[in-house]
Amino acid sequence: MSSQENDEPFRMSRPLDIDDGPDIKPDSISGPANALLITACLALVLNCLGGIAWNTLTSTTGDPPRPPGMNDDEYHNYKLGKQAAPFLRAVAISIPTLSLYPLAILGALRMKQRKGYWLAMLSSILVMLPCSLVFFVGLPVGCWVIMALRKPEVKDAFA
Repeated sequence: MSSQENDEPFRMSRPLDIDDGPDIKPDSISGPANALLITACLALVLNCLGGIAWNTLTSTTGDPPRPPGMNDDEYHNYKLGKQAAPFLRAVAISIPTLSLYPLAILGALRMKQRKGYWLAMLSSILVMLPCSLVFFVGLPVGCWVIMALRKPEVKDAFA
């Protein structure tokens, strides 16, 4: 055997780059991450404004009519419930907004840092959920982010 045959299994095809990450275009992560961030922020703001507007538009002024056969104490509690109902409806509608979209924002920020692959994947799914009218924007953005995250070179960048 010649010495060249012995060296063959140990020869590297290219030099080892320890400090460099995988070679990917900056747009393959930053573009989808920015779109995800903008979509999640837009959904959060619009849902909060929508809850405030709905609460304002559905609230009534004055006392509700007294149902027949109701005494004064029951009527007082009835009025309190009628006054609290628009606020409770707004809170019930805001729960998805206040829990899902901040998580989507966090995932987009972590995606920009190339950290938290599964959080970025979860964030892209969250913006596709029909929890607001931004769903129509979130659906294509979420698909774009998932397609970008599935690329092997992008997966390797999250380490």
